[in-house]
Amino acid sequence: MQKVVYNKQPDMNYDSMVMIIRKEDKRYFSHSFIYHGRDGKYLQFLYKDPLPEGDFINGWNYLDDHSYRIVMVPEPSQEVAVEDFIAAYQPTSQIDAIEVIEIKGFDEINDLLHDPNIEKQEVVIFGRR
Repeated sequence: MQKVVYNKQPDMNYDSMVMIIRKEDKRYFSHSFIYHGRDGKYLQFLYKDPLPEGDFINGWNYLDDHSYRIVMVPEPSQEVAVEDFIAAYQPTSQIDAIEVIEIKGFDEINDLLHDPNIEKQEVVIFGRR
């Protein structure tokens, strides 16, 4: 597992990013991926309902199938997607550095979210190239 620290300048050239934020006792997330649409290179799905407890992929699939509160945002870059994610869920936050954990597949996220060092973080981002 390679870790990269996001400091608002680095190359965030990931094909796909999953961003998770903890608010009180709930987790919210977003998924940004290469789209090449007319309004931006990336498309971000902001899930306004919290992730169900338990397995991450099952929770993501549940929200895809049952949530009516998903916002799609065209993004010019992954850097802007990260900034929009933070602004959407934590608008008063002064986060200057965020750890990006590089993954090969989304199935890795569930196990990583149970890592005590990751689980307690306010914001965690997974990037897939």
